[in-house]
Amino acid sequence: PSVFIGSTAFLCILGAGLSTALVIDIGESGTTVVPVDEGHPQAHSAVRNSIGGFALSNAMALLMQDAGCMVPEGLTWPIAGRLAKERLGHVATKDFEIELRDDLSSIAG
Repeated sequence: PSVFIGSTAFLCILGAGLSTALVIDIGESGTTVVPVDEGHPQAHSAVRNSIGGFALSNAMALLMQDAGCMVPEGLTWPIAGRLAKERLGHVATKDFEIELRDDLSSIAG
């Protein structure tokens, strides 16, 4: 048996089979961006902020409240926002405008 300890950014690009990449790690409490060059994380260029999944859940709850949505009894707004984010959220994997147009055309018929 053996153990390997490495930074999250390095392990991400290793798992993706890359040697150079910009690693964006969005967690519940914050987001970290680390450039990795030829397998070496550039810690001096890393950036972290406090905007993460929790802030997105709160934003979704506020949007739902502003739209006049009702929350079923026993469910709180923070939980409703998290559920909506997880079930209805979408990350564009190609050009956003193309995906938006495709989604709208599929709804229209």
